[in-house]
Amino acid sequence: MSVEDVFSAVVRQAKDVVQYCASGRMLAILHDTGFYDKEPILYENSELAGINLNSHFIVSGAHDKIQLIASFLQKKGISHFLLPVSYGFHSSVIDPAEPSYTTFLQQQYLREPLKILFLAETIFLTKNILSFEFFE
Repeated sequence: MSVEDVFSAVVRQAKDVVQYCASGRMLAILHDTGFYDKEPILYENSELAGINLNSHFIVSGAHDKIQLIASFLQKKGISHFLLPVSYGFHSSVIDPAEPSYTTFLQQQYLREPLKILFLAETIFLTKNILSFEFFE
């Protein structure tokens, strides 16, 4: 795909999300990642979208359910932050956009990926040229 085609694909994906998906939210939680599996309000109302550190993770899901979780965390005194997004990315909330976007992608021309070949001789020459002795 050309750069222009890739850009068009990104724009198309965004349009499909807007057209087919309900609003959602993403919520950063500053707490032990095991907390997600221990609290039913979390795993019953959201999906684990990412783990950044042992003490920081992101949940994603439907707008009203993420708001419910945020209220719960507020009452518990657990630091959290609603991400400034309008959809529950990295969750099943965006699955309704998949059929349309998949159909679009199947109609795109994809070139064979470039294959880069490194020969042992090239590596040997590079190591010799860039060795410390070369600069002495």
